Amino acid sequence: MAGAVAMSAGEYVSVSSQTDIEKSDIEREAQELKEMPEVELQILAQIYERRGLKKETAIQVAKELTAFDALGTHIRDELGIT
Repeated sequence: MAGAVAMSAGEYVSVSSQTDIEKSDIEREAQELKEMPEVELQILAQIYERRGLKKETAIQVAKELTAFDALGTHIRDELGIT
Protein backbone atom coordinates (compact mmCIF):
# COMPACT_ATOMS: atom_id res chain seq x y z
CA MET A 1 0.00 0.00 0.00
CA ALA A 2 2.79 2.40 0.92
CA GLY A 3 4.49 1.80 -2.42
CA ALA A 4 1.30 2.59 -4.35
CA VAL A 5 0.80 5.80 -2.39
CA ALA A 6 4.40 6.84 -2.98
CA MET A 7 4.12 6.15 -6.71
CA SER A 8 0.87 8.11 -6.91
CA ALA A 9 2.41 11.07 -5.10
CA GLY A 10 5.42 10.99 -7.40
CA GLU A 11 3.22 10.95 -10.49
CA TYR A 12 1.15 13.85 -9.17
CA VAL A 13 4.26 15.95 -8.57
CA SER A 14 5.58 15.09 -12.02
CA VAL A 15 2.36 16.03 -13.82
CA SER A 16 1.96 19.16 -11.74
CA SER A 17 5.51 20.29 -12.55
CA GLN A 18 4.99 19.66 -16.26
CA THR A 19 1.77 21.69 -16.20
CA ASP A 20 3.56 24.58 -14.48
CA ILE A 21 6.32 24.52 -17.11
CA GLU A 22 3.80 24.51 -19.96
CA LYS A 23 1.86 27.43 -18.43
CA SER A 24 5.09 29.39 -18.10
CA ASP A 25 6.05 28.63 -21.71
CA ILE A 26 2.63 29.75 -22.95
CA GLU A 27 2.82 33.00 -20.99
CA ARG A 28 6.30 33.68 -22.39
CA GLU A 29 5.10 32.95 -25.93
CA ALA A 30 2.15 35.32 -25.53
CA GLN A 31 4.52 38.06 -24.38
CA GLU A 32 6.89 37.43 -27.31
CA LEU A 33 3.98 37.64 -29.77
CA LYS A 34 3.00 40.96 -28.25
CA GLU A 35 6.52 42.43 -28.18
CA MET A 36 8.00 41.07 -31.42
CA PRO A 37 5.33 39.71 -33.76
CA GLU A 38 7.52 39.86 -36.89
CA VAL A 39 10.27 37.77 -35.28
CA GLU A 40 7.70 35.24 -34.14
CA LEU A 41 6.21 35.12 -37.64
CA GLN A 42 9.64 34.33 -39.08
CA ILE A 43 10.20 31.60 -36.49
CA LEU A 44 6.91 30.01 -37.47
CA ALA A 45 7.77 30.24 -41.18
CA GLN A 46 11.13 28.57 -40.53
CA ILE A 47 9.37 25.72 -38.75
CA TYR A 48 7.18 25.16 -41.80
CA GLU A 49 10.18 25.33 -44.11
CA ARG A 50 11.92 22.62 -42.07
CA ARG A 51 8.77 20.53 -42.50
CA GLY A 52 9.13 20.77 -46.27
CA LEU A 53 7.27 23.85 -47.47
CA LYS A 54 8.84 26.29 -49.91
CA LYS A 55 9.88 29.58 -48.29
CA GLU A 56 7.10 31.59 -49.92
CA THR A 57 4.49 29.01 -48.98
CA ALA A 58 5.82 28.75 -45.43
CA ILE A 59 5.54 32.51 -44.97
CA GLN A 60 2.00 32.53 -46.37
CA VAL A 61 0.91 29.67 -44.12
CA ALA A 62 2.51 31.36 -41.11
CA LYS A 63 0.68 34.62 -41.88
CA GLU A 64 -2.68 32.93 -42.35
CA LEU A 65 -2.41 30.79 -39.21
CA THR A 66 -1.19 33.78 -37.21
CA ALA A 67 -4.15 35.84 -38.38
CA PHE A 68 -6.51 33.01 -37.41
CA ASP A 69 -5.02 32.15 -33.98
CA ALA A 70 -1.50 33.41 -33.33
CA LEU A 71 -1.04 32.06 -29.81
CA GLY A 72 -2.67 28.70 -30.52
CA THR A 73 -0.53 28.23 -33.61
CA HIS A 74 2.69 29.02 -31.76
CA ILE A 75 1.75 26.83 -28.82
CA ARG A 76 1.15 23.89 -31.14
CA ASP A 77 3.87 24.34 -33.76
CA GLU A 78 6.65 26.13 -31.90
CA LEU A 79 6.26 24.76 -28.39
CA GLY A 80 4.79 21.38 -29.36
CA ILE A 81 2.02 21.60 -26.78
CA THR A 82 -1.34 20.14 -27.76
